[in-house]
Amino acid sequence: MIRPYQGKSPTIPQSCYVDVSAQIIGDVTLGEHSSIWMNAVVRGDVHSIRIGANSTAGCKGLLSSGCASGDSS
Repeated sequence: MIRPYQGKSPTIPQSCYVDVSAQIIGDVTLGEHSSIWMNAVVRGDVHSIRIGANSTAGCKGLLSSGCASGDSS
């Protein structure tokens, strides 16, 4: 699932592979020829996430932009 969050949408070049079970949310930019595999989550909800060219987020991986200032979670 690829979806916007708080008005920011993921940027995904045509050369990328995103598995149907992956979740890419918010301020996320994938580099050319990168891939996001099964059940991986890339969540740009607090800050931006930039994944470089030819990079891979593996199965069940979680990439998050971190906690908001003052958030203790």
